[in-house]
Amino acid sequence: MAGKIVADQLEHSTAGSLDTQFVVNGSARAYAHYDQVTTSLTIRKTFNCSSITDDGTGQATTNYTSNLSDGFYIAAGHSARDTATSVTAYWLFPTSDTTIAYSTSATSWKGGFNGGSSSALTANNMIINLMTLHGDLA
Repeated sequence: MAGKIVADQLEHSTAGSLDTQFVVNGSARAYAHYDQVTTSLTIRKTFNCSSITDDGTGQATTNYTSNLSDGFYIAAGHSARDTATSVTAYWLFPTSDTTIAYSTSATSWKGGFNGGSSSALTANNMIINLMTLHGDLA
């Protein structure tokens, strides 16, 4: 049987309280941590990602279990380490070829060495790829 809990605030016995609007409106709708350097793309941790597709050197697509309500969500990412010993930070850009809106069911990412924008990026597979989405679920 399905149920419903209605609450305006959550309270922990020692850590304080939090308005539920921050949980409902402020939580990431999807995130992923993956590695493209291994022989096959390795997913280390995800939330709301049904799969991650390796689209070639430095490129991947995160596919969502639950779609976003529209394509105007916040997509952010970061890449690091093209080898086990490198410590340089790199970029991970969400890409959109034809409009300013992203797909509601997937986001394509491009990562690598950066010249300041996704078009100036030299694509490279990275050991650490981190992405997060914030927006409304459908």
